[in-house]
Amino acid sequence: MRDKRQLTFKVAISGITAAIVTVFLAGATYSPVGKISFYVLAGISLLLPLTSGSLWACVMAYIAGGALGLIFSVIGVLPFILIFGLQAVLFGACLRFRIKPVVYLPVKAVVFVGALYVVMQVYGLGIIENLFS
Repeated sequence: MRDKRQLTFKVAISGITAAIVTVFLAGATYSPVGKISFYVLAGISLLLPLTSGSLWACVMAYIAGGALGLIFSVIGVLPFILIFGLQAVLFGACLRFRIKPVVYLPVKAVVFVGALYVVMQVYGLGIIENLFS
């Protein structure tokens, strides 16, 4: 019975987190200024399931939040999916599997640079101005 309750809690916390991520992604889509702050807040909200020690719930919230964010803008959710949300999931995986910072920081840096390259190829070089405006 206890395992069933814990699973229910993990599903509930990931659903709540996905809803919070969706609100922030909608803010990033429709707000004329401060887009990057909404993406950062969406990424930070993915850390909520990690407080309960559940990487599975974090990944589930990442997938659901990204899918729900596609409702508002297909291209607008790309920075969250590739950069901000992915960094939160990688941080959770490093915590879960107890990977040393010497190993995971260079990996996270390479993933970040690769994702930033993809986002800049899709958006063009004006993405930096659009995110900060």
